[in-house]
Amino acid sequence: MKKNFILILPPILILMITALLYSNSVFNDFLSFDDKAYIIDNHFIRDFSLKGIKIIFSTFYFANYHPFTTLVYLFEYKLFALNPLPYHLLNVLLHLLNTWLVFRLAETLSGKKTVAIIVALLFAIHPMQVETVAWVSELKNLMYSLFYLLALLYYLRYLKSGLKRKYFYYVLLLFFASLLSKSAAVTLPVTLMILDFYKGRKINKQLFLEKIPFLILSIFFGILTIISQRQNFYGSIAYNGLIFHTYSFNGMFINSFCILFYIFLLIFPFKLSAIHPFPQIVNGLLPWQYYTSFALLSLIFWLITKKGKYRKELIFGFSFYLITISVMLQFFSFGSSLVSERYIYLSSFGLFYIFAQWLSDMLKIYSYYIVIILFGISIIFFIISWKRINIWKNNSIFFNDLVNKNPDYPNAYLFRGDIETKQGNFNSAIADYSEAIRLNINTENVFYNRGCVYMKTGNDKLALDDFKKALFLNPRMADCYNNMGWIEDKSGQAKLALYNYDKAIMLDPKFVKAYYNRANLKGTKGDYNGALSDYNFILKIDSFDNIAYYYRGLCYFELKINSEACKDWQKSAAYGNEQAINMLNAYCH
Repeated sequence: MKKNFILILPPILILMITALLYSNSVFNDFLSFDDKAYIIDNHFIRDFSLKGIKIIFSTFYFANYHPFTTLVYLFEYKLFALNPLPYHLLNVLLHLLNTWLVFRLAETLSGKKTVAIIVALLFAIHPMQVETVAWVSELKNLMYSLFYLLALLYYLRYLKSGLKRKYFYYVLLLFFASLLSKSAAVTLPVTLMILDFYKGRKINKQLFLEKIPFLILSIFFGILTIISQRQNFYGSIAYNGLIFHTYSFNGMFINSFCILFYIFLLIFPFKLSAIHPFPQIVNGLLPWQYYTSFALLSLIFWLITKKGKYRKELIFGFSFYLITISVMLQFFSFGSSLVSERYIYLSSFGLFYIFAQWLSDMLKIYSYYIVIILFGISIIFFIISWKRINIWKNNSIFFNDLVNKNPDYPNAYLFRGDIETKQGNFNSAIADYSEAIRLNINTENVFYNRGCVYMKTGNDKLALDDFKKALFLNPRMADCYNNMGWIEDKSGQAKLALYNYDKAIMLDPKFVKAYYNRANLKGTKGDYNGALSDYNFILKIDSFDNIAYYYRGLCYFELKINSEACKDWQKSAAYGNEQAINMLNAYCH
């Protein structure tokens, strides 16, 4: 009993240290950086019903298909609404569970407890993992990794059992669950082949035939991912600062740099950031580091394949890393970040495994010094991770860090400007938007957002100028036309205002705010029939809009149709509208 306890003590201590580390994250807020879309504004997690669940499984959201993840958000929202603590706590618990699975996987693969301890410790507390654990939106990363790791463990059991079919079906089922959590799981069939190699499995027909169901699922979910991402690119889901990059020939150097950059950050995690911007191309050329990275990566491949003591571990570990990170590379450069630290979460296992195999052998020779070095590395990583978790505390801290780490990156100022606007810090927001423009940001959002702030502060002329600049970049921005109409309406330019409201509604036929503004303008000009038509359309869009009922009642009243006016005021009064109640008391007896 005592011996068994000693054997399980190291992973328990690792889990306790990890829980202590991430206890610092459970009190963090939601961030506007994706949390707003995935949770705060996600209408899919509001409908806790069979119909709502069916919609979750049959619809793309935010350019992704991960119904299991959305389903978890659905239950969290049902139980805790928008209290961020339980969401963060679940992330931490899943990371602890993944750490245990990493320990078990490393131990099963190597047969060495020291290897498992080193791998699990690095996986648990490394600063690169903070982004996945401390960011609520990365629940999908934690969930897909959980099922992925379980699938690998059951596959090893399948091999050890003499290919018993029940374990094969467990692996297939877990693979399916991983895919439903995040499509990055499509790499599993290739990872299983690497496990076959590492465990010395004989290459035969059965080895390839049994992978067919996995490949079919991978292809199907790969196609789903492409469709969902195309939806994002063509504008069905808009996001500030989202950029499509094309590098053609330079793409191979971009990817070689990314592969090495992730490794560099694992070794030296000292300048971590939520965004690592894309490089600028000057005269068709990337910075010199990108070209040298290709040569260095080629050298690494050559060294790995050379005969040596750790050849098998090197091939397995590096292959695991490359396979699992491959779907995160910039084959199609889409987004605002060249590399993202969360992408290394599962992939880090392969590199940690190589390091742990070498270090466990060194322990036999230099045990005292190796233990001290490992202890020192762990302390450094713990401190960096603790500080990094604090960066994810709230929007202000997070976006200040983003700007400080990327002072020449225009989107960082755009993102922070949006937060300053929401907090009512309008002067700071204008300064950030202006800095983004100075840094040559090429997006209509920054002009539109700055124009909205100018509107809030009464600088209508500057607001109009910005809306016109935004429309020059994107002539289909209905919001711009609506805001311009409001400014012109306020300054007495009724014809111009009406033209812009019409334009906004033409671009977005369900733009309720534009209908309200146009109806109000028509009403002030005595066109009550025109206003009535707009209120009718608003109520067709939303039959519970009590404000529309109130104003439509006013139109009927001005048109001397008092019976209809009273009906509308009654409907509005039923929602507690005091103005409607007053009109009922005054005119409807």
